[in-house]
Amino acid sequence: MPTATDSRRRRLLTGLAPALAAVWLGARATRAGALDAALRLSVTGSLTRIDQVSRALRAGEARPTDWQDAVEAAAAAIDLDELFRAIDFERLRATAGYAEVGVATAPARLPDVFGDGRRPAYYAKVFAVGKGRAVIPHGHAGMVSGHLVLDGGFRLRQYDRVGDEPGRMLIRPTVDRVETAGGCSTISDDRDNVHWLVAESDAHTLDFLVTGVAPETPGGYAVQNIDPAGAEDRGDGVLAAPHLDVETALAKYG
Repeated sequence: MPTATDSRRRRLLTGLAPALAAVWLGARATRAGALDAALRLSVTGSLTRIDQVSRALRAGEARPTDWQDAVEAAAAAIDLDELFRAIDFERLRATAGYAEVGVATAPARLPDVFGDGRRPAYYAKVFAVGKGRAVIPHGHAGMVSGHLVLDGGFRLRQYDRVGDEPGRMLIRPTVDRVETAGGCSTISDDRDNVHWLVAESDAHTLDFLVTGVAPETPGGYAVQNIDPAGAEDRGDGVLAAPHLDVETALAKYG
């Protein structure tokens, strides 16, 4: 039975289909013969679309939620087998390994979609999370990120960040689902700002990150770990979650 997520993805893909097609045709004209046709369509076209919307976000021509919608749609169009070949996933998996607590990471070298060595407007890396380990619960400021599950599965929980108090973040639950290979989630200051992923099996994600999207954020971006399990219920779905330092957060959630 189709899920709400499936329906949302279909709507997003329908709206973005012309743009994705145009991106692919442009890539084909400039990169003919460099990659096989299927790779140009599902991987290079999608990565180019993510680069386009990332540049628009940096230029103030797109909102953070526009970026989230576009990245989720582009990720849904990617064939994972082709992506694995494009990024040499087996090498990345071996390079990253697994951390004893929390996650291990490795930079991802993506296909040169422009053909001239130009760097994309986003940063990409692979997260490796062993079974039972977690991307610990944390909120963000001044950044957007997308998280495409490559293999395995996660219990994904997300929250809107609705306010801040000294030593606490005010959050409201928005997402609680199992995300498996091919699934994609996103965060921004404007939607689903806080996330928490617990690996139900050994799992990997390919993450797309853009920082510096809120000039008022010192250093370009910020991350704050929190304690949802220790949150105070303020009513109307709002939880006041205490801040945690990295060591405490990893000990409790990692």
